[in-house]
Amino acid sequence: PVPIVAVFAAQLRQLVKVAGAPRGSSATLAKTLEMAPWQIDRARRALAGWDLDALGVAIQAVAAADFAVKGGGRDPEYAVERCILAICQARAHADRGR
Repeated sequence: PVPIVAVFAAQLRQLVKVAGAPRGSSATLAKTLEMAPWQIDRARRALAGWDLDALGVAIQAVAAADFAVKGGGRDPEYAVERCILAICQARAHADRGR
């Protein structure tokens, strides 16, 4: 469970970095955001359908799961399941709002 939550956290960090960055070419932003240009392109594609509120909900879900899988909860697998469901619900809610 710990590595799974870590991957979710890393991916969300990339999405938030790109979502908050000014518009520009991937190559230009790569230096500023300390990411590879292909990571920026991938994050931009992944951001389609997300809004900032939904990203916030997803980040909170991952933070709660991170705490739970590192000893703060009783069932790490269930914490990952709840996290995934919360992320999916946040994304679906953002998509309905468009």
